[in-house]
Amino acid sequence: MIVRLAVFACFLSLTAHAHKLNLFVTATDSKVTGKVYYATSSAVGITIGLHRGDGKVILSAESAADGSFTIANPPDPPYTLVAETADGHRAEFHIDGSGSGSESGSIDAPVHHKEGAVEESRIREIVQEEIHALREHIDRQSSRARYRDVAAGVGYIIGIFGIIALLKRRPGNSKS
Repeated sequence: MIVRLAVFACFLSLTAHAHKLNLFVTATDSKVTGKVYYATSSAVGITIGLHRGDGKVILSAESAADGSFTIANPPDPPYTLVAETADGHRAEFHIDGSGSGSESGSIDAPVHHKEGAVEESRIREIVQEEIHALREHIDRQSSRARYRDVAAGVGYIIGIFGIIALLKRRPGNSKS
């Protein structure tokens, strides 16, 4: 009974991110671009909705074969982009208009404002395009299992078996 309980406790404490849906977004005055993907592959054919504060979908797009999408002529911030799969995976990215966007547990994304020179907005657009791939790479690397994760898992299992052995060892059971 104790062994079953220990094994059940092990499975409760594990966190799986193999199917975590990720959403990266860059926004300018004229378009919102981004990519939807899982930890190991692109999310193809996912609908991305642009929601206002009341939750109403204003604009939407579908992700391409590489997970990329574009929404032309977005409204002024704030708004939230939501990607949701048929099996219930969901990712949200909020553009608040203060110069940053946010996804829970992720990094901020720069957002353009309508003020400023044309040259400055073009420079910002180029920088966003260049760092988009870098942000995606960082997120994919953080989703991969590393040696230390495997070692920690093995140590966790050994610890559980140690507790089981300790509980099974009762006074009077020794054959000395």
